[in-house]
Amino acid sequence: MDWASSPKFYSQVGLIVLAGLVAYSFAGFLKRRSPLLRQLPASGPILKLRKGIYRSRDLILPLMLILAFSIAADISHLWIGQSWLIHICLSWAVIFMVYKLIDRMVQKVLFKKLALWIILPIAILHLFGWLDSVIAYLESISFDVGNIHISAYGIVRVLLFGTILFWLGRISNHAGQQIIRSQDDLDIGTREVFAKLFQIGLFFVVFLLLLQIMGINLTALAVFGGAL
Repeated sequence: MDWASSPKFYSQVGLIVLAGLVAYSFAGFLKRRSPLLRQLPASGPILKLRKGIYRSRDLILPLMLILAFSIAADISHLWIGQSWLIHICLSWAVIFMVYKLIDRMVQKVLFKKLALWIILPIAILHLFGWLDSVIAYLESISFDVGNIHISAYGIVRVLLFGTILFWLGRISNHAGQQIIRSQDDLDIGTREVFAKLFQIGLFFVVFLLLLQIMGINLTALAVFGGAL
């Protein structure tokens, strides 16, 4: 209670409020004044790029909050000698940015829910310094099946990165096949062959990455492939 009524506490609260107001006002100013952010473009050069910039306007406020709180933390550390309260607000601003990025970039409902319920909590744990303790606890929950050691952390890691790799693989596959099929100098049959080869190669790379995450020695896979 003594610290909560001290000048250092009120100074940090004042800096937090001031930084939030400045960030909110500047983000609103950019949205109102910038031609790229004021309204959705309907025609003109580099239309896709301009539409992408307009759709990213939701990221301006969290970005301004991160910038404003960073400056406020430096000022507080210089003038007051402490800034941990502002750093907490800065961490929440980063989490807000991660949430907006997931909401903007992930279109599929299933993957968006997985990202919000998995990646966002991981970001929160990391920013507040609790991630290592949680990982150590999950590592302690384990059992052995023959020579294979299985832990709760390993299962969570495989599920998380497997989902991310599958999502990135689908996006890359769709984009790559569109590029290949748009090559008019190739006949239809050749384009389809290259598109299918690209798909097979991409998911083979995803499969190898997933095996690496699972901790399976790829040397054994190479010996098996050579025998096959």
